[in-house]
Amino acid sequence: MSSFGERVKGFFRNLLFGVAILYLVLLVLHNWGERARFWYWFGSAQEELPVTRLVLGALLIGIVLGMTGLATLTALLQYRRNRRDRIARRREQEIAAMNRKASMLRTKPLVTRVPPAATSPAQGDSSMPSNSSGDRNVSLSGERPVNSSSDGDASD
Repeated sequence: MSSFGERVKGFFRNLLFGVAILYLVLLVLHNWGERARFWYWFGSAQEELPVTRLVLGALLIGIVLGMTGLATLTALLQYRRNRRDRIARRREQEIAAMNRKASMLRTKPLVTRVPPAATSPAQGDSSMPSNSSGDRNVSLSGERPVNSSSDGDASD
């Protein structure tokens, strides 16, 4: 069920349309036999025409110009909307392509510090990496371990 506001809006729209039609009918009836002189263009003689014909001609020209203007405005707005959507779609495709390429990249495996207990290999175990300098903390990535110094200096 429609709201009261919509009903009032519809009533006044119909009332305005009815008043406009009534005015046009009264205008035509009042000026039925009247004639007016109309000027078309430079150098042409003024022509006498019925007023009703001039009014209806002006009304039709106004309707045609209004519809043309509305169609032009609608086409312009549609063009802008399509252009905005096309640009957004192109950006989305570029971002998707960059994400696809980024997902295909091989990343370096994350190597963490080896705990001190695991760094000292057993006497005969050659599978563990050894450090020739005799340090207890060995990093597989080649970085200097944080707790490598025995004198307590942890600053780099």
